[in-house]
Amino acid sequence: MQSFKRSFKLREIDSIAAWMLQSNPTSHIICFEGELGAGKTTLIKAVCRKLGVKENVSSPTYSLLNVYNTEGSKNFQEVIHIDLYRLSGEEEAMRAGIEEYIFSGNYCLIEWPQKAPGILPEHYLRVRLTVLDSDERMIELSSE
Repeated sequence: MQSFKRSFKLREIDSIAAWMLQSNPTSHIICFEGELGAGKTTLIKAVCRKLGVKENVSSPTYSLLNVYNTEGSKNFQEVIHIDLYRLSGEEEAMRAGIEEYIFSGNYCLIEWPQKAPGILPEHYLRVRLTVLDSDERMIELSSE
């Protein structure tokens, strides 16, 4: 997959989530990068809705991960939302058992993957969000 880049307004977040999932339907590991406030969690909430999550999606900054059940998916039963922001590195991620979730076969949405790059699989979808202004973002997708 080559790199795709486009700007969007925050009100378009649901269509951006659908576009993102259609752009790389084979990767269930999606890593989200961007500064604080770029909209990573907001985009993850929209992705979860597209994947059939009906429950409230919230940031797992303090719990490290949240597991959401999906409805209507034949390929996976859960969406794992991981936030590595508070981790000091790969060793701490491994002690927390994060790898087990990443390699579970379920969708795994990871914020701040640069905190523990050694635990990531060989191939994943990288999503980078950049703030353009208070209502507009740039999204860049690339396969790693």
